[in-house]
Amino acid sequence: MNSEDNLERGKTLFESLIYTLNMTAMQQLAVADNPLHTRKNKDLVGANETYEVLVALKEKTNGNLSEEETRFLDRIINNVAKHLKEAIDINIETTEVKLEDKT
Repeated sequence: MNSEDNLERGKTLFESLIYTLNMTAMQQLAVADNPLHTRKNKDLVGANETYEVLVALKEKTNGNLSEEETRFLDRIINNVAKHLKEAIDINIETTEVKLEDKT
């Protein structure tokens, strides 16, 4: 394997890792189906941890990624952040409604 092949393989592996983390977060947020469970369960703590892993990868790989890899990682981070914020907002609204019902 020559160095160009190694670079391409590294790029593919990196993108696979980021995509896997994205899918994990989407399953944790009940946006995507989890093939291991028939019911969608939200795991906001797990989703937040997955988001933090993505952000840490961005920080640790700063300056070592191609522009294409950086854009891909940024897109994934922004997507997870958007869905996480929506899930947290919905959770807060639901909790507030439940609290109002008890008073």
